[in-house]
Amino acid sequence: CQKGADELHRQGLIKLQKRDNTGAIENYNRAIILDPNNHQFYKNKGIAMAQLGNLKAAIANFHKALKLEPKDLQSYHNLGATYAELGKLNQAINLFSQALKFNPQDSQIYHNLGVVRFKAGDPQRAIADYNQAIKFNPTKIEAYYNRGIARRFLGDRQGAIDDFTTLLQLNPQVVDAYTQRGTVKFDMKDIKGAMADFNQAIKLNPKHLEAIYNRAIVRRLMRDNNGSLKDFNQVIQINPNYVDAYIKRGIVRFDLGEHRGALEDLNRAIQLQPKNAEAFYHRGNTKRSLGNFPGAVADFQTAIHLNSQYHQAYNDLGIVRLRMGDIKGAIKDFEAAIQINPNYAEAHNNRGFTKFKLGDIQGAIKDFETALQINPNYAEAHNNLGNARFQAGDFQGAIDDFGETLRIHPNYVPAYNNRGLARLKLGDFSEAIADCQTALKINPNYGLAYYNLGLIHCEMGDLQQAIVDYNQVLKLYPRKIDAYINRGLIYMKLEDYAQAVKDQTSALDINPNLGHAYSFRSQGYMKLGNFQAAVDDLHKAAEIYQQQGKRQEYEKIINTIDSMKDEHDQ
Repeated sequence: CQKGADELHRQGLIKLQKRDNTGAIENYNRAIILDPNNHQFYKNKGIAMAQLGNLKAAIANFHKALKLEPKDLQSYHNLGATYAELGKLNQAINLFSQALKFNPQDSQIYHNLGVVRFKAGDPQRAIADYNQAIKFNPTKIEAYYNRGIARRFLGDRQGAIDDFTTLLQLNPQVVDAYTQRGTVKFDMKDIKGAMADFNQAIKLNPKHLEAIYNRAIVRRLMRDNNGSLKDFNQVIQINPNYVDAYIKRGIVRFDLGEHRGALEDLNRAIQLQPKNAEAFYHRGNTKRSLGNFPGAVADFQTAIHLNSQYHQAYNDLGIVRLRMGDIKGAIKDFEAAIQINPNYAEAHNNRGFTKFKLGDIQGAIKDFETALQINPNYAEAHNNLGNARFQAGDFQGAIDDFGETLRIHPNYVPAYNNRGLARLKLGDFSEAIADCQTALKINPNYGLAYYNLGLIHCEMGDLQQAIVDYNQVLKLYPRKIDAYINRGLIYMKLEDYAQAVKDQTSALDINPNLGHAYSFRSQGYMKLGNFQAAVDDLHKAAEIYQQQGKRQEYEKIINTIDSMKDEHDQ
């Protein structure tokens, strides 16, 4: 009988090695009938059961093996690992701890204990276990690997890097160690180091999904969007159901200006995972860029429904509402973002911008200052604060703010233009011109700089140059109403009344509800001797002011009409 049982055991081992688990179980069932007290048979039968996914049956066999041989460490290992796989972590910890009583220097038991303790949410004790595993086996690479994972979890990034580096010195072919070390380097802002590790991981395994995905993230951060896109394409080719890869590829496509492609990727992500708030958020931003504001609002609202703490979604929803003219709704969204994250500088900046639009200049200044307390290098907030101070009449304060913007972002064109206008207000014409010219040097098609040059040259009395400036504005922005009006006023000063009337007419063709344009054109008609046209324009101006509730302007126009009629009658 014993000889037959041993032969069945030998055959069972061969079948286990070949992953013929069903065949192995049959062999061990027959062997157990011949020799029911052999713990090896139950242990190996349990291994086969576990590999088939029948974990409860595996546990029963491991228990039987331990009952027959209470000091069999392999059975403790197997039973503990099976309990851990079932999520019964306390039972696994107890088993491994019990096994240490029989062999207190077993490196593998300490390692297994560390793995289970980490899963149980006790990373500190897990590290202590890994330390013991390494103490008794200084070349145990999986202990270095898992200790590195635990150290990273606890924020000990350098310790994690040291562990992965030691592991790679022991075995330079462990792909996952390069990937993990690259991830920690990325956390430490060592972008080049992270890239080198991901490259090495991919060199060893060209289809290593995590390494390719992480390299795609790094490439985007390095502004290599084409390289990033190539990596995400490969990730999706390897795993066509990788939701995060579709989301991230959509973001890269968006950055590359492929908004339709971005939309396709985000649609696919939502199709695969209909409750993914991030996918809805990014799709909302894509729809916003495509001009689909109602669609963007719907997506941001869905993202918020799925994640009520999604402060970025509230912020971007506010931006879209602002674009749609829903200023009160925008304020409400920005305030929701701030309530969730009081240190969200962008929401403070955007609420300030909205208050600025409402005419609440002091409220806007307060919000911009709060944004800058949170992030002193927020160039846009400095620029917005400068605009608010300009409106409040604090021109020197505005100049200082625009200067801060340019310190952070030396090529920020609007700040040069805005500082030029503030310097004009203080009568510093040469510096004002220099700022506008710098703006145009950076962006020769920045029409607002030409517009401000027109204001400056007009203030300096250089009317011909001002006309040249406004010509440039209208070449770039043919519907820039203020440029027509200002150029028309200059033509009045130059006594070119026909051209003055023509410019005011161009402004009114774009917007026929401009009372002041009718008033200016009236002056041109008077100089041309067309009294009736002049009076008609003033009547039209009065009508517009009355409709707009501008009582003072209305009465002024009526008085002008009466005076003109009196003079004409005489």
